[in-house]
Amino acid sequence: MTKNKKFHIVRITNRGNIDFRQDPHQLLFGTKELWDIASDKLYKLRDIVQNYIYDNELGSGNFVPPVVFYNNEPIGYFSYNCRFWRKKYD
Repeated sequence: MTKNKKFHIVRITNRGNIDFRQDPHQLLFGTKELWDIASDKLYKLRDIVQNYIYDNELGSGNFVPPVVFYNNEPIGYFSYNCRFWRKKYD
């Protein structure tokens, strides 16, 4: 990861939906995972997540919300509708 790219997602992935008798321990057939995505802007990561959902034709039951890190600290995650949810602090 480069110095100027502070926001980071380790992995964007999916799983089978048990409601449709898919294996929840496996990726959907024909899909892929994305690894080590970094950006200097949070909205750029959101766009990547949104494209991942669209390109792999995922439903909300298949999507695994990716955790977002800032300077190697978890700060929140993206939900299926690509809203960013900040981590609650003490």
